[in-house]
Amino acid sequence: MRKNWFITLIIVAGTAVLIATILRFLTPKSQPLPASPYVTINLDGSKTAFGKVTFTGTAPEFPRELSIAQVQTSDSDLATKLIADYGLVPNKNSALFWQGEEYALYYNEEATQYSFLVTSEPEASETDRVEVSAARTVAQEFISTYFPKTQLQILESDIKYFADERQVSEPQQATHVQFPFTYQVDNFPIKVSSVNINPLVITINHDLKILRASFFPQAHTLQTVDKKPLISVTKAIENLNLDHGAVISVFQKDSQEVDMTSLQVVTLNSATLEYRIDEILHIAYPFYHFFGTAVDAEGVSFEIEVVTPAVASTPQ
Repeated sequence: MRKNWFITLIIVAGTAVLIATILRFLTPKSQPLPASPYVTINLDGSKTAFGKVTFTGTAPEFPRELSIAQVQTSDSDLATKLIADYGLVPNKNSALFWQGEEYALYYNEEATQYSFLVTSEPEASETDRVEVSAARTVAQEFISTYFPKTQLQILESDIKYFADERQVSEPQQATHVQFPFTYQVDNFPIKVSSVNINPLVITINHDLKILRASFFPQAHTLQTVDKKPLISVTKAIENLNLDHGAVISVFQKDSQEVDMTSLQVVTLNSATLEYRIDEILHIAYPFYHFFGTAVDAEGVSFEIEVVTPAVASTPQ
């Protein structure tokens, strides 16, 4: 009996090894993403020679493996619907502006974004407060009407509350609330341009009236097609030192002009993870989003935000 059990074990083990071997040959090893110019395009269209990049912070824990999503992009007819529904007429002085009695629509060519906004915002009294749950319903109804098949979701961590044109931390004191909507992969938000702009942002006031809705003219549909291992923060910093990354935000407190094309020193101190849509490859994949400071070739210091792929890509 013992001999028969041992023979059976050998057969089972051998079969498992054979199946594993077949699967290994049938399933090709995940390859690095191809090189894409999108990775190195700054917010102003330039490219950066990064110089010396260091990371002094502690990176949060992220999943070891992350999804890659295929992206299908189509032109949205949202602008056309808004023009029809609100009786907007073209402005005789601008082909990028439509106006009605209550709302107007403006297309910003530089940001490639539409803004749908009230023509006259009512003032809030000292006692007016926005009911956040009711405002959320208004925002969702706008989505249901104009994005009926969308995958857009509210980015809960980025909801902002305002009072007297100042951002406030307490929703109970807010006169209006801003809901950012974004696509998500693996519960991480997706950015759809080379800067930090969400696909749709809706602001609601205390009267539960839409004050502004900013959106892109394109809609996206995403489908997960692959999984790839996360590279380390150390490797990502090495890639930045090879100029494999982009500057997506700069801030200079003294309003001095900043040259993003050549940075002498970049010191990064924190990192998050987000997805970005690469319109060249037609995929959405994860990026490290670093925050820190930099010094340009002229010695000007400024705050900086930098992104670089969080999965392997060809230039490595």
